[in-house]
Amino acid sequence: MKIYNLSDVHLATRRSLSKLDDINISRLRLFLEQVEDNSIVTIAGDLFDLAIVNSFRNYETVNVLIEMLNHFHVTKNINFMIIAGNHDYFYDVENKRKLGLFKIIKNVYNTDRNWIVKTKEELPPVIITDGIADVEIEDEGLRFCLMSFNSYDEDTFVKSCKGYKNILVCHGTTEDEVDEKYPNSTIPDSVIRKFDVVFKGHIHQRYNNGKIFSNGSVINVKSNTKTGYTEYDTGNGVAEIKTFDDQYNINYVTGVYKGNISNILESLNEMSIASIYFKGNPEDINPERFNWCFNNCLDFKIIFDRDVTNRISSDENEEDIFISLDEYFKKNLDTKTQEYIKKLRSEFNE
Repeated sequence: MKIYNLSDVHLATRRSLSKLDDINISRLRLFLEQVEDNSIVTIAGDLFDLAIVNSFRNYETVNVLIEMLNHFHVTKNINFMIIAGNHDYFYDVENKRKLGLFKIIKNVYNTDRNWIVKTKEELPPVIITDGIADVEIEDEGLRFCLMSFNSYDEDTFVKSCKGYKNILVCHGTTEDEVDEKYPNSTIPDSVIRKFDVVFKGHIHQRYNNGKIFSNGSVINVKSNTKTGYTEYDTGNGVAEIKTFDDQYNINYVTGVYKGNISNILESLNEMSIASIYFKGNPEDINPERFNWCFNNCLDFKIIFDRDVTNRISSDENEEDIFISLDEYFKKNLDTKTQEYIKKLRSEFNE
């Protein structure tokens, strides 16, 4: 039997980027088309990028995902095992950790418990947990421990079974890695030692020491990292990280810029996500390039500093910055970009 691991799919991006979601969905569908029939696919956390349901687009993404999982189970007899990563949670006003989009999928399948079955066919199509779940398939001699982000603590009992291939699917760091943002996400060596193979998500980098396999994010967010998946053949015990044929390299541009930013705008391409905090004069922005960036980049946002308002407004009305912006562009903005400027106005005045 073949087992495939993906991690850090990051659907429903926090920027509500339909283009990036389309790429992620297409990549996931293409991958599942290439997976062998009668296999198991594990997803080691961060199925979603934005936990909170903040748009109708997010619901559309969830529906497409559910349809895709069901389709490949019916047509190719693929079973899925999914754990929650740090992006699958959000914190409410009382700082309590909650699930958002992940909870919708979890409730649809309602399979968050331990499973001991004789054959793979007795498993549900999708097992999805935001905690820890054990799955044993007796005839295959396989035992999975599905360990979601921050679900392990010193009181957690993790077991392995003799005579079985013991597989840990987790989202976090090992003791030789440092995660300053999530220092409690470390899975200790005492746990790692109990397993034959470890599929790990979270760090968005390829890593393989013969036992621990981190195959990176589905979309490349680090220029020096290839994206791919792990393939494990339970027959010969060989696991290897494989690379996707097509590599999507996201060009992130963010920062505070003063003066002319023509060179910044010229550096953007179709795979750019730009968030520019601009302290210069709006008349320095080329309207044609602005239009191109807004309509072609994965995401394009310019935030204007309030100091600009004081320099160009005649009556110190903050909204004048946007009136002046339209004037500087001499109405060379297309309809879509004008709507964007209107949105900027409303956000600026909130």
